[in-house]
Amino acid sequence: MQTYDIIIVGGGVMGSAIATYLLKSNLQLHILVVEKDPTYTYSSTVLSDGNIRVQFNIKENILMSLYGLEVLATFAEEMTTPAYTPNINFRQQGNLYIVDSEGEAFAKQGIALQQSLGGAVEWLEPGQIQQHHPLFQSANCVGATFGRRDGSMSPLDVLLAYRHKAIALGATYLTAEVGQLRHDHSQIIGIALTSGDILHAPIVINAAGAWAGKLSQTASVPLPVQPVKRQVYAVEVEGASF
Repeated sequence: MQTYDIIIVGGGVMGSAIATYLLKSNLQLHILVVEKDPTYTYSSTVLSDGNIRVQFNIKENILMSLYGLEVLATFAEEMTTPAYTPNINFRQQGNLYIVDSEGEAFAKQGIALQQSLGGAVEWLEPGQIQQHHPLFQSANCVGATFGRRDGSMSPLDVLLAYRHKAIALGATYLTAEVGQLRHDHSQIIGIALTSGDILHAPIVINAAGAWAGKLSQTASVPLPVQPVKRQVYAVEVEGASF
């Protein structure tokens, strides 16, 4: 019978980060990470734009991002192993959010909250936008919010850094698909793979991302999580200096 202290369903950035920090707190833990796509070809982590920002109107989101910025400041040093040195290409170029008249009050409420929590966000008037970004036509906007510490990184390299660190600390990665969570009344007792194999653990962490809701339903636990398709556009501007 295959038994672990903790099974993590999902080996993307969230699952791999969880494994890393659990093992950093206790190296004696026997942790299994189950990931169905080991190349991460279809991973939400890798397909994301790899951006971090504090420009939210929800306190918890802002605090999480501020913590994320602290982690990224020493990420390479913390995640280096004897066999792997990460380079996540973190660049704090800032995020600019254009605001129209309908969104002005909401945006300024957000800035007040962000600044009160330590976020480096400022309001730019249309003339300031034009000064910094002369190619942008600001006629239809009332201003913009600019987070100067916001930035971008390589999501794949962040994921690989966590994965290498977790393995170096003792985590085991298994290429498989989880079919359902196994439970005895209200107690989780393990997982069942689509192959039919049963794995046991008193703690199962659902890090299945957009599919976390579908997985939790197998244990009759409703989660308001479902996949939503988003689009990211990259635009090349002739004559631009950025």
